[in-house]
This record gives sequence, structure tokens and C-alpha cells, in this order.
Amino acid sequence: MPQNILSQWLNYFKNHRYQKNADIIYQESRDNIANVHGYPTRCFIEITDKCNLKCKFCGHSFIKVKRTNIPDSVIEKIKPLFPYMSEVWVVGFGESLIDPRFFDILAMIPKRIMTRYVSNGLLMNREAARKMVDLRLMDLCISIDAIDEASYFQTRGVNGFNKIIENIKVLNEIKQQKGSKYPELRLSYTFFRSNAEKFLDFIDLAHSLGAVCVSADYLTVYREDLIHESLFWDQELGNRVFKAAQEKCDKLGMILSLPPSFEEAARTEKPGDQPVCYEPWNFVRFRSNGQLSPCCVNDIQLGNLEEKSFDEIWNGKDYQEFRKQVNTFRYDLNCKQCIGWGIRKISDIRYHIKILDTEGKVVTHPEIHFDPARYQDLSLFNSRKTEPLLQANDLSQK
Repeated sequence: MPQNILSQWLNYFKNHRYQKNADIIYQESRDNIANVHGYPTRCFIEITDKCNLKCKFCGHSFIKVKRTNIPDSVIEKIKPLFPYMSEVWVVGFGESLIDPRFFDILAMIPKRIMTRYVSNGLLMNREAARKMVDLRLMDLCISIDAIDEASYFQTRGVNGFNKIIENIKVLNEIKQQKGSKYPELRLSYTFFRSNAEKFLDFIDLAHSLGAVCVSADYLTVYREDLIHESLFWDQELGNRVFKAAQEKCDKLGMILSLPPSFEEAARTEKPGDQPVCYEPWNFVRFRSNGQLSPCCVNDIQLGNLEEKSFDEIWNGKDYQEFRKQVNTFRYDLNCKQCIGWGIRKISDIRYHIKILDTEGKVVTHPEIHFDPARYQDLSLFNSRKTEPLLQANDLSQK
């Protein structure tokens, strides 16, 4: 049989296997079946939960747990799942390039699969950029949150902006040399109240660097001393920036990925409505310690691949119980304050402020609300020398 015809048949059977599984798990998720026959079609592979930064808005700045690299034995148990996958993110609660196995793992993923990676960009030197192009990483998102060195230092606590911009230019140079469009570049931004108006300049920066997309999201507050930085306290500012950003991206021909504005949320969100979550069927997060979690937001641990097979965990008691309950009542605090796109409610403060303890566990009660008068004047917090922001008299039960 000619090689090209053989390849076509092999690709047909591979795609047929994937599509058959996708149809099965789709139907099982809609039927709320706990003991499933299908496999996840998307995943996060958290190669490491170590990071080279300790950004103030990230859990790395205060969560004190043992950091790990994903064991080789766990990677071997993940590989048989690739035929069922359409999308693999080589990312998690860390900077994946810290682990020298990053490119070995990326090379294991079949070319049919959409590969995505989110990075702070600081470790993306020329050799790393070349390997990303050669291995056909398809989507690269660089998280910057700044337009210059000063604003980068304000959010990240270190100088690194100029280095990241230089690294991106090197990547673009290599892509041009090799005639490749991949990886496609996205730049991402986190909205603080203090940096929201700079977002329009950020779009110009992204356009100048050849980014195909700009993505941005509201700050999710994990620390009490950042509560005042939430855009929730200045919704008019958020609405204005979102509208202007869309107009600018339309003119530049860029894709803009934003959550709903406060204005849009006020029109579309209804009290008491809770969107259905299908992640415990369609998605799995492989954590660096071998544990499996049902989504990229909830840190609940449903089984360890160092101790059991994937099938034992995927249809084990804990996973089945999670599937049964996730769309009934929100028994889990991470679910009750889910910040996932399409699930959270932009008009509800509980989806903007999610205080964590030093182990990464949620400590804000979902029924607690905050006194807006305390946080609406941003100038009161510019000195960064205020008393603890979360006081007993600020909180009341609904």
C-alpha cells in the first residue's frame, strides 16, 4: 500500500477514535452520568508548580507548600490518553520552562492536538524559542500586565519587562526565518484598578509585537491587602475601558478576549441562576504532585497517579461523587466561588474576591459581602501602609 494512502488511513482511524470518544463524553456530561465510558478531551499538564516570580496578585507570593516537578512515571500514565485529546496545555501553577523536561514532554504530544502554553516569558531565551517553533507549539500566551518597566515592577515586583520584549522579538525572528506562523502569540493582562486605563496602550504594544490576540481578565483577589485593587469598586471605569478596547482591536484587526463587562453582566445575569459545569467530564488537570483535579480552578484532589491507574481514579468513588454534586448544590467552596469563564457572575463580589490561606485553601465565606465605602477611594491605599483591610466590622451575613 502506498505510504501516502497508509498515512491517510492511519489518520482516519486516529481521528475516528478521538471523535467517537468526544461524542460519548459529551453525551455523558449532558446526562449527568457519574460512571463514564468516555475520556477527557482537554487537559492541563502541570510540569512543575515552581515559579521564578512571586507576583503579589498570585498565590506564589504567600502560599507555602512543598513545590514539585511531575514524576516521569505520571507522564507515562498520561501518554495513553493523548488519542482522546483535542487540546493539551503544558501549564499549571508554575513556570513550566523551569523544568528541563518541558520540551521532551511537548515533543510527546501528537501534532494533531492543539498545544498551548502560558508563560511569564522571562526564561524564553533563543534556544527555547527555537524549540517552540520546531516542535510546533501552536499557542503561546505571555502574561505581562504592563506597558513598560515601571508598570511591570509595580505588578510583578521585579524588573523584567525589557527582557520579555526582547525574548518575544527573538521568537518572531526565528518564526520568520523558518517560515512558521506557530506558535501564535497572545499577550495577556490582569485588570487592577490602578492599571486598567493603561490597557489601551497595552493593545498597541501587543500589536507592535505581532500578537494575534490580546486577552485580559479581572483581578481575582486572593490577598486581603489587594481588595481595593478590584475593578468591582469602579465598574464605570471597567465598562469604559472594555468598550474602548474593543473599538481599538476592531480597528487594528486583532482578536480581543474579555469577560463580560459589568454593564453587560447587569443585563444578562439573573439572580439564582447557575451555569452548568461540564469540566469533570471534559477536562482533567494533571498536577505536578501526581494528583488529579477536575478543573483548572478547583484544587480538590481526586486521586494520585503515583498510586493508581488513570481509569481507577477517573471512575473512582471521589470522581463519581464530584460529578454527581457539581451541578446540584455548590458544596465545595472553590465551586461556590468559581472564577471560570462562563461560570462566574461578574456582578457578584464573591467571584472577584476569593481570599486564600497559606495552604491555598479558600477562607472567604461565599455569603459574606464587603462594605463598598471602604474600598472605593483608591487614593487611600496608594501608600500601601494601611491597617489590615479585612476587618470584622466590614463583613456581614446576607
